[in-house]
Amino acid sequence: MKEVISAEQHHGLDEQARALATKLEIRLPVRPTDAQQEWMADISRQSGRKYDVTYVKWLRLAHGQIFGLIGAVRGSTQNTLIRRFAEACNAAVLNHQRLLESTGLAGPEAFPTPPEI
Repeated sequence: MKEVISAEQHHGLDEQARALATKLEIRLPVRPTDAQQEWMADISRQSGRKYDVTYVKWLRLAHGQIFGLIGAVRGSTQNTLIRRFAEACNAAVLNHQRLLESTGLAGPEAFPTPPEI
């Protein structure tokens, strides 16, 4: 059930992002970044429990990275549509982080060193 909720959230956010991009005349990327391709390759090289641990590691790190971007966008735009979308993204990412951490597979490698403040 948790996976369905997560997938549904991703699909919903994707639809919202595409609609906003069309409305605001923004071109969205259609290919994963180089880093994302590396993560997918690393996951694909694994099997069994190592696959699961590697999957959780990269997804948790990716979701953690996007938090900063969501906050920067939310905090710097006057566009109410974008602010509302950023809030939906923030809620979904937090939910996904919790789901990934609840697997018990998020070891120390899934938690990067926090930035210095």
